[in-house]
Amino acid sequence: MKNLIDQDLFLADLKEYRETVDDDHRLAELYTIDQALNIALDQPVVDAEPVRHGRWLKDPHSQVGFPEFVYMMRKCSECGHSWGNVTPYCPWCGSKMDGKR
Repeated sequence: MKNLIDQDLFLADLKEYRETVDDDHRLAELYTIDQALNIALDQPVVDAEPVRHGRWLKDPHSQVGFPEFVYMMRKCSECGHSWGNVTPYCPWCGSKMDGKR
């Protein structure tokens, strides 16, 4: 799994740190910071969202089956869609069904 960072926050932190460096005495450090800024700007940017966590809840309002066998649907705690299968992720909103908050 790739680790993603917020490029805008990273660049802002580097620029803020650069402002604290004394130009006359630490030219090598300034050069290194400038190189890091250029490398960060050259990296590919992905469109990503933080992982949403949820859990499957019993949905008593959406039961399916026959009189001798009634199957209760499950509802996503994040988006509210009902689903007949308990899967690791909600197929509608993509929430990871691990119960974490």
